[in-house]
Amino acid sequence: MYRRTVRELLEKSGPVREELVELWLMQKFSLTRERSARAIHSLKRDRIIHAREGYLKLEADEETDRMAAMRSKALRVVLKFRPSGFVFERSGFPFMFSFVHEGLMVQVAYIMRGSEAADSLLMCSEAPDGPNRPFVRRIAVMEDPRAVSLVRRCGITIFCTVDEEMEARVLSRRDGEKAWDDAA
Repeated sequence: MYRRTVRELLEKSGPVREELVELWLMQKFSLTRERSARAIHSLKRDRIIHAREGYLKLEADEETDRMAAMRSKALRVVLKFRPSGFVFERSGFPFMFSFVHEGLMVQVAYIMRGSEAADSLLMCSEAPDGPNRPFVRRIAVMEDPRAVSLVRRCGITIFCTVDEEMEARVLSRRDGEKAWDDAA
């Protein structure tokens, strides 16, 4: 049972931090941390998944460490804001993941240090048309929490950051209707 669930998670997300896979199993199956860790250990022992520098991955996945770190932080935000049991999908850059919650499509983007303006312009270029905007919300995971002011809103309702211990912290929130003010 855990084998299929963890495999599906890693197929969708790519390599992620081991503690996030533990958290995923704990949420999905109401496991204790110890039981979740034992399930992961069993999957590693059976070579269903592989561990490298704290990240779990499928054998065929050759993603870079930097991209794995970015995806892990975005997945941490998904786990924070996605209601338990909801399905999420992997998205194209700059959006890492998307999920549906209460009739809204939520897109989670990772904003890299030094490319805040460019990443937000890319998000604005992929903005939904006017009538669909009320149904789309975006969450930005900021690599540099001091650079929020450099990011055009483009539907971003939550700015947050994730530290090296995988703790997600909300930096600011914006009303859904006003979040599209910067979009063309």
